[in-house]
Amino acid sequence: MERTKKNTTKTGRLIIALAVLCVAGAGLGVGIAAYSYRLSETVREKFRAGGWALPATIYARPFELYPGKPVQGDALARELELIRYALVENPNDPRTYRRRGDVFDIATGGFQFDDGWLEGAKYRITFADNRIEHVFDESGNLVRDPVRLEPAVIGHFSADHYEDRIPISVDEAPDLLIDTLIQVEDRNFYDHQGISISGVFRAMFANINAGRTVQGGSTLTQQLIKNLFHVRKKSYKRKLDEMIMACFLERYRSKREILEAYINEVYMGQDGKRAIHGFGLAARFYFNRSVENIKADETALLVGILKGPSFYDPFRFPERARKRRNTVLSVMRRANLINREVYDQAIQRPVITDPPGKNTAEIFPAYMDLVKRRLSDSYQEEELKTGGLRIFTHFDPQIQAALETAITETLADIELVKELSKGGLETGAVVTDTADGAVLALAGGRNAGVYGYNRALDAHRAIGSLIKPALYLTALSMPEKYNLMTFIDDSPVEIKTRSGKTWRPKNYDHVSHGKVPLYIALANSYNQAAVRLGLDIGVKEVLSTLKALGYKEESPAYPSALLGSVSMSVLDAAQIYQTLAAGGFYTPVRAIRSVHSPQGKVPARFSEVAKQVVNPNYVYLLNKALQLVVTEGTASESGRLMNKNLKTAGKTGTTNDYRDSWFAGFTGNRAAVVWVGRDDNEPCGLSGSDGALRIWSDLFNRISAEPLMIHQPELITWAAVDRNNGKIVDPLCESAVSVPFIMGFAPTESGPCSEEAEKSLFKWLQDIFR
Repeated sequence: MERTKKNTTKTGRLIIALAVLCVAGAGLGVGIAAYSYRLSETVREKFRAGGWALPATIYARPFELYPGKPVQGDALARELELIRYALVENPNDPRTYRRRGDVFDIATGGFQFDDGWLEGAKYRITFADNRIEHVFDESGNLVRDPVRLEPAVIGHFSADHYEDRIPISVDEAPDLLIDTLIQVEDRNFYDHQGISISGVFRAMFANINAGRTVQGGSTLTQQLIKNLFHVRKKSYKRKLDEMIMACFLERYRSKREILEAYINEVYMGQDGKRAIHGFGLAARFYFNRSVENIKADETALLVGILKGPSFYDPFRFPERARKRRNTVLSVMRRANLINREVYDQAIQRPVITDPPGKNTAEIFPAYMDLVKRRLSDSYQEEELKTGGLRIFTHFDPQIQAALETAITETLADIELVKELSKGGLETGAVVTDTADGAVLALAGGRNAGVYGYNRALDAHRAIGSLIKPALYLTALSMPEKYNLMTFIDDSPVEIKTRSGKTWRPKNYDHVSHGKVPLYIALANSYNQAAVRLGLDIGVKEVLSTLKALGYKEESPAYPSALLGSVSMSVLDAAQIYQTLAAGGFYTPVRAIRSVHSPQGKVPARFSEVAKQVVNPNYVYLLNKALQLVVTEGTASESGRLMNKNLKTAGKTGTTNDYRDSWFAGFTGNRAAVVWVGRDDNEPCGLSGSDGALRIWSDLFNRISAEPLMIHQPELITWAAVDRNNGKIVDPLCESAVSVPFIMGFAPTESGPCSEEAEKSLFKWLQDIFR
């Protein structure tokens, strides 16, 4: 009795509020009129600004399928799972597939790619020998052009309240969805002017009779106002404001516009921190379908959970959600929106219990960090959070998965074998496309899916011998003085520092090797030879070459810089080796392909023309020598784990007391830099080949990489020289090796065959240089 009396009192107050609204509508009361005008301007401004926030959506690269592509069936299955294709028995609906061994039947969905719209279609993909054998269309015809799958969504830049949605128009929403929505939520939608008096009184008496709130009297327009302004607190003032604003909204906007705003704005559930708004995203999140393809039972569930998205969450409360869905199905049947057969089938279907559209926005945080930093140069943060931008990146999920596996397994194995503390090693890694500098994958730490310190971007560590290619490139840029066969002195060296102390750099093996050819000094990373060479050509000149290759920071020209005291991030090092892999052509490493507005416009493209910064002839000589690093130099021991057919060029790096382990290398189409160390900068006990190179090797054994076939520039010539003294000799001499030189700067002095030649060294140089 007490509860009924309380509800009756509330009803009386609501009637008084309605009376006030009528008085305000008649224009009586300057204060009320002014207040109403302010509310009307609030509504008008909200819709003038677009109505709701549209977070930027970030996409990976599209996955292409074509005959001959080196990819396994399991890799295609992983890609389909990432882009949320449903595994079904009969793939007739868009974004579904069936797998039978090495045969895939795929029904793609239509998608607005960055270069235009592509209709969905059906294909059959067959595999053989870890390659795509054939691609057939729906009619059984062979397809030779690449077939593109939709790119995976890898993240969003949500507003502070973490809203997300996929905007749709009324025309894109099925008639059954619209009709069901109106039938369940607001039967008089097309007749009222924002508020429904009959609805208010009907709800009021229903609540009085039940002794509790069982019905709401809000119209769709009122619900839209509540969602637009995030009104959650219940009060009479809030209800009155909501009614007034709903009336003004009906005055400013058509029913179609209001309905379209509603189906995009309404809150429909939660995915971690991300709030699911609108039927477009809800259909994708709950059923992994575009909204135009949802079935009757799915329509009923979406409309049903509007009453309480948390209360009727099908993942947490499947039985509760099932009963609510069935209630809506009954409404649909009574209103003749569906026939008896559809109703009987729909009511028997189980409710979903697993989220097929689970958000992928938080599983690649390190790469997303890079994307956001690059975008911040061109866009305000508010525009990224609310402007509905579509951002297409170069991110390759397949390479990222391979990188993460290589990191996880290799670091665990290193810690076990080396008896290091479990979990103490950390890493950062960047993988690029050598053709255009696209960043394909990035790891900010050994736990790649965890937000936090991004070691690939923010950890600046001494690079050790990774700097030596810049040193030797500087020397090779002086062909009148240096070439691959120039003998360098690898004897002990002493340097007085500014503080008065004496610096005595030592070789890794603590052995002096006397006079050695330049390429051997590089391949074996002899420190004494490097310091002597660097002092001869000038530390400033070496640092200038480093900047030309892409390192933008200033470094003091101390002699220690010649052995890598320069600190940089993994991404900085990736830029340098990207330029070397591109033959001396500089292109900024980049994560973003293009950015599109919701209207399809292209406000910005993120591509730059490659700029030649170093003579390709000199880079050619250097890269030939860097191949020796992997086969017979400092990377040779761990390099045995590599695929020799790749003909990799690279360089190890180890810093004082084994604090940092580096490897940077490239093949014909991929480059990667890996760092391994400890966050506390304590010694990790690993050389470049013991740590970083092992991750690099594991990665490149997992991905599709092409052999490095170094293009020979026009000004390169070859000569047979004696490997012991650099003189021209008969090519048939056992001591003869064929070496590339800059045209006009090959040795001219001839000599007899050397008797002390070692056959193994002869074979080594013959295999590499030719």
